[in-house]
Amino acid sequence: NSINYLDLTISIRDETLHWELFVKPIHSGVHLSFLSSHPLSCKRAVATSQFRRAIGYATTEDGKKRGEAKMRELLKLNDYPPEEIERARKKAQKMGERKKKMIAGKRKEEWKSVLKLPFINDVLSRDVSRIVRQSGLNVRVVFRSGPSLKDMLVRSRFGEKLCPREVQRERKTKGRPMVCRACDAGLRHGDCTSQGVVYTMCCTVCGERY
Repeated sequence: NSINYLDLTISIRDETLHWELFVKPIHSGVHLSFLSSHPLSCKRAVATSQFRRAIGYATTEDGKKRGEAKMRELLKLNDYPPEEIERARKKAQKMGERKKKMIAGKRKEEWKSVLKLPFINDVLSRDVSRIVRQSGLNVRVVFRSGPSLKDMLVRSRFGEKLCPREVQRERKTKGRPMVCRACDAGLRHGDCTSQGVVYTMCCTVCGERY
């Protein structure tokens, strides 16, 4: 009386619908390795999110235990130490309980602002987070990783990016002419391929600038 659908095992017992986490047999089991050069908080978040899936997808205690066992084996395959696995499991349980309280009417904590900082190492990240907490400021600190080697070295295009009209002209392709709104607005030649900029456009109907 059960069927596997996406990442759920749905079953009917005692005329009641139940479900729990299902992992496909062909699943590679590959997740972010604990030995990778990523922030410790990032690796812990991966482990916690997996346990949250196992706990949140189960409607019975037995289903939760089976889901947690699957996640425990999965994290072991990705070099997570036992203490980190147990830490993630306990945190996921607390987050689930906190979510139930929020649904019951408890107001979610609101951050006044978010402070984004580049990730240097775990020691510096912990020191900064501790100082912000001790300051009493209503600020959430987020650390972001810098560009990876893949971002810096792997490119699918050689040379500069061309305007769509120039691409059509170089390839001598026929058909409907390519449209470049940036060039139509009177930008200098080549500026239509710039990134990380804000354009100001003048409406030809109402005359307003946007």
